[in-house]
Amino acid sequence: MEYIMPYIEGIDWERAFHYMPDKRILLNVIGEIVASAASQTDKLIKLKNAVEKDPSGANFREYSVQAHSMKTTLRSIGSELSEEALLLEEAGNDNSQSLIVEKTDPFVRKYLKLTDMLKVYVSGEKKPDVFDKEEFLERIDSIRKAMEAFDINTLQSDMRFLLDMDIPDFCPDEVRSLEAAVRDLDTDRVMISCDALYKAVVQQLQDTRRS
Repeated sequence: MEYIMPYIEGIDWERAFHYMPDKRILLNVIGEIVASAASQTDKLIKLKNAVEKDPSGANFREYSVQAHSMKTTLRSIGSELSEEALLLEEAGNDNSQSLIVEKTDPFVRKYLKLTDMLKVYVSGEKKPDVFDKEEFLERIDSIRKAMEAFDINTLQSDMRFLLDMDIPDFCPDEVRSLEAAVRDLDTDRVMISCDALYKAVVQQLQDTRRS
């Protein structure tokens, strides 16, 4: 391989090199994967829900096409997750409703975890210098509502915003817990982490006013 990439579990950069021998092209593709992660996974989940409610041939075909697209994308960067996407594609081709319902959500969690790791290497955004407590609380509330609605696009966007803020010393652990819960799409943990963060910020505001 003619360029060096950082180790990421589940990624075979040698395989990626066969598809994209130019590192700049590879990084551009990774950037596109990261940027579209929420919309791609949201689409797959909606198609899974459609298959679950109405197991018609058309819904299976649309699901298979989306799984195929994600498989091709994952394979192009040498991701082992492409094999799971292949299984989902085949489930769509075989009209296997039970397999689609069982395997889609775990696949989505792995996909979002992977893209979360990849974004570190393609993000060029500058972190804000000021911690806006009011904005922070609004984002926490938005994350809570997005999780209840299973709105992955908003969920990921708000989480990225929080991570780009200059997090103060009084709540870094709570932010990390929320990040992990959002990555796993774990509703209960997201709600608990949101409550903990909200209480921490409100308490800090009260302490500031007293001093």
